[in-house]
Amino acid sequence: FMTQYERNLIDIICPAIKAKKLVRFWYNDKTEDKIDWRIIEPHQIGKLRPEKSKDESIILTGWFLPTQDQVWKCWDENWKNYIVERISKVEILEQSYRLTRMGYQPEDKKRMSIVYCATSERVI
Repeated sequence: FMTQYERNLIDIICPAIKAKKLVRFWYNDKTEDKIDWRIIEPHQIGKLRPEKSKDESIILTGWFLPTQDQVWKCWDENWKNYIVERISKVEILEQSYRLTRMGYQPEDKKRMSIVYCATSERVI
């Protein structure tokens, strides 16, 4: 099952993934209590397998690019997963990225039951 909100976000973010455009959005991270803007290099949107998520969340995977303020708060640049239903105020930025960073696993069948879209992989 997918909500209309999730479908709309997938329709907005998938073209950015294919074009390798940076994405900025407001994220409510209830796990770590980090409610703030995020800028990421988006790579994949998919549905987690039932054994990985009790509600089979749809997630966006991307390389997180912290702002200077976020670096001062000890937020690290790394691969992150974002639950799509907690994302709002999405902006597709003009800036793009060329290559995928190490550690990206688009074919991770143990994690995702469905992949809605993913970038073509060219690793740094």
